[in-house]
Amino acid sequence: MWGNVVVHGARRMGKSSLVRRAISRMRGEQLVYVDLYCIGTMADLCERILAGIARMNGRMGFVRKVMSLISHLRPTLSFSTTDGSPIVSVDARAADEPKSLQTVMEMLAKVAAGGKTCIVFDEFQDVLRLQDANRVLAEMRGAIQLQPDIPYFFLGSVRHDMVSIFASPKSPFFKSAAVFEVDAIPDDPFAKFIVRRFASGDRKIDSQAATMLIHAADSVSGDVQELCAALWETTVPGATIKEQDIPLALEHVFAREGKGFEMALSRLTPTQVSVLKGIAATDEAFLFYACRAAGYVMATPLVGEISTEEEAPAVLARAQGLFDGIAVIVLVAIMLATARWSGIAVLSAIIVFGALCGVGASGFLRSVCETGAIRDAARKPLLPGMRGTIRSRDLRRFALGWSALNLFRMLSVPLSLLALKRGCGLDDSEALVCACSQFIAASGASFATGPLCRRFGPRQVMLAAAFGYLAVPVAWLMMPSCGVAAVVGGAALFALFGALNTFVLNASAAYFLLACPGKEDQIGASVALNLATGAGAGLVGSALGSILVIASSRLAPGFSRISDMFSGAPGAYRLYFILLTLPAIIGICSVLRMRRFVYRSSYHSASLR
Repeated sequence: MWGNVVVHGARRMGKSSLVRRAISRMRGEQLVYVDLYCIGTMADLCERILAGIARMNGRMGFVRKVMSLISHLRPTLSFSTTDGSPIVSVDARAADEPKSLQTVMEMLAKVAAGGKTCIVFDEFQDVLRLQDANRVLAEMRGAIQLQPDIPYFFLGSVRHDMVSIFASPKSPFFKSAAVFEVDAIPDDPFAKFIVRRFASGDRKIDSQAATMLIHAADSVSGDVQELCAALWETTVPGATIKEQDIPLALEHVFAREGKGFEMALSRLTPTQVSVLKGIAATDEAFLFYACRAAGYVMATPLVGEISTEEEAPAVLARAQGLFDGIAVIVLVAIMLATARWSGIAVLSAIIVFGALCGVGASGFLRSVCETGAIRDAARKPLLPGMRGTIRSRDLRRFALGWSALNLFRMLSVPLSLLALKRGCGLDDSEALVCACSQFIAASGASFATGPLCRRFGPRQVMLAAAFGYLAVPVAWLMMPSCGVAAVVGGAALFALFGALNTFVLNASAAYFLLACPGKEDQIGASVALNLATGAGAGLVGSALGSILVIASSRLAPGFSRISDMFSGAPGAYRLYFILLTLPAIIGICSVLRMRRFVYRSSYHSASLR
């Protein structure tokens, strides 16, 4: 007896070709291929299934027999202008009737019964685009489970959608098929295959050039094939293809696709084209982030200017808490707006609203009363202050501790969102729930940071957050694989991130004001510290993150056999976060080396311990 199979992977990875090739190698097997890409209505679904049936047996007598059996759907017959194959269309209103899909699925079973026939549903995740997707899936599952002798292949290119269909306990297709993932072909065998194929056509290409070709196409099988075809067309028999020939082949591909790009642009309105040009203008994006970084560097010295040492933690806590609270409100508003309306107008309105908020914030900043000391400090050269940071043992240790904690945050938060979406099947709306929980927890934790810093000192708050980071690997070890439990687990994890990261952010700013009390040196020191904890930690994080990802992917098969007793989340993701224990321990050790400052209310100043 056959079993049903799920095959998922990114688009153009070769899923359809792989399944077709496998079926073609089975003697006597026929194929009913149903492409569900971008279906939007029940009529689309019924027509795609009928089109697959008609393609399998294109004889007119067979097609007319099929039409007679579904006469209540009021079918009409036409022919494709490209290959002349018959196309059966159904009435949209008739297709929405409750028994229409059941009739088509029964027709599919009759065609496949009594013979060696495989049924392939490609881009199956697009069933979720239908208005009552769960009912449609239930009807399809009910029909398929009555056909145990007919093998069904479900192909999909959106992993989290396929996981929600076949791995969620709430789905009618829960655990109804064996799951296989089609990933990128490893470079070495792929390059050897390309070398052999070019050699069979009297062209030579070495393995280094073949590997460069694969990387130019991001290891996507369909794109590699297209680039190889372009190389073939731009060279002559007997030629030796080198690395410098690949850019010419890429230009050939772009020239061939140019008309399609122009046609797509021609369908856009002038406003939409303007927005695309703005997104493509990287200089403006660079200016935005440069201004943002400059504002962040000056924020902490400004707090030190307008508050006393003892008041600074409370000021920092309130400012960050209000920011996170407003972020929750804005995020919910964006979710509601994008759910209610769609299109470029909504996106433009959100961007304009954000710009207006920035302009409004500048008005509040202009009303802040500051002395001339901070302005005089800003006019001074930055290098003396930056050199002072290097010479100060307190600031050096602080830079190392803050960088270590920031490194852990960089390695954990983005990968957690990726792992929840790809590994546990969370969709975009569920990911936004996690983001909301992060901001809500951050807002609450921020208001608590002020009293905690005054009571225990900022270093102790940073140390507590560093120990709290050790809970992240434990949380990932216990993370559920899918469904509501995965959403709840993800929201709890991001709430933990929000609280711990806020403790570190606010306590670090308070510690900086104590470790660098001289206002004339604070701006240069702030620049140096932000370079170390931002750019420096980012470079180290990129290298260390790559090492951890490679290590976890290689060790995951053996680790999964051990860790499956804890949860069903993919072993590679869990192993990655367990390896993050090392950066967390480095962060703890780095913070322990920092000098401890505590506040003494009677003197309104800080003392050392």
